Amino acid sequence: MKTTTMKKTLLGLAALLLVSLLGFNQEVKAQLGDNQAEATAQIVQQIQIERITSLEFGLLVPDETKSILVTGAPAGTPSVTSPTSAARFTITKSGIPVTFTLALPSVLDGLASTPTEGETLALNFDDTADGDNPNLGLVTDADGTNTYAFTPVDGASVDLETEASAFDTLTTFDIVIGGTVVASDTQVAGNYRGVITLTVDYN
Repeated sequence: MKTTTMKKTLLGLAALLLVSLLGFNQEVKAQLGDNQAEATAQIVQQIQIERITSLEFGLLVPDETKSILVTGAPAGTPSVTSPTSAARFTITKSGIPVTFTLALPSVLDGLASTPTEGETLALNFDDTADGDNPNLGLVTDADGTNTYAFTPVDGASVDLETEASAFDTLTTFDIVIGGTVVASDTQVAGNYRGVITLTVDYN
């Protein structure tokens, strides 16, 4: 009997507290005059960008054009077999629309204090070695249900709210970048390097 009485008491207190809170909210609103307005704000999660893999062209010979697709595999049949990968970034955000921008190099630069210092290796993001010219950019969710293929362009912004609204409410997705390098017939042997920079902002 005491247990039942205590439960009823607690339920009564909870109901009283709820009524009190509702009354408080109404009181706050009632205190605002016609010449007043509330100022409110909501903080959203800061956008996080994590590089998963870099764009790795692997090995090639002079006078060869080699493309890496968004799958990470080379297009066509390269002259030398070697590990390759597309650049992949994972984006974590609140479930609201974003726009992303890429800063893309037009060449890979030879490394300082090596035989390639001062040399460049031509690079593009809009064509492939086999001439099929597929899109070398991809936005995808974790299981590939939602995808958006695009051609990466240096400095161009992609508004996903306009181009692929399925990503607006997602809190995580990947941006993948492939590319093509074109070695001249006199290309100096050695290592070359460039930097791809991704920026993502809320709309």
